[in-house]
Amino acid sequence: MLRDLVMKNRSYRQFVESPRVTREKMAEYVELARFAPSSVNIQPLKYRLVSDPVECTALFPLTGWARALPDFPGPAEGHRPTGYVLICHDTEIAPNAARFDRDIGIVAQTIMLRAVEDG
Repeated sequence: MLRDLVMKNRSYRQFVESPRVTREKMAEYVELARFAPSSVNIQPLKYRLVSDPVECTALFPLTGWARALPDFPGPAEGHRPTGYVLICHDTEIAPNAARFDRDIGIVAQTIMLRAVEDG
């Protein structure tokens, strides 16, 4: 089952905008990511869920897409994300953010695999 999810997963650069991803669904993904390993179990990562269409529109220009294709501006209208999970590092819990870069990758992969499982 995990093998199938990993094989289905990829870097997504276009999205289906209907139905929109719900805030509740994103919260479910974050809840699962909360169980991912964390360096010395400090768990300094915090999450901001963005699902409001106005906020998504404001956030889109701040995202980066396809580093190997510098002229690719990201998905065209009608194929953009309808929600974002922002993964943040709480420096009051752990000031050395670089130490937790792997944790960010682990939780991002956990969230992505759960989303892939949902289709």
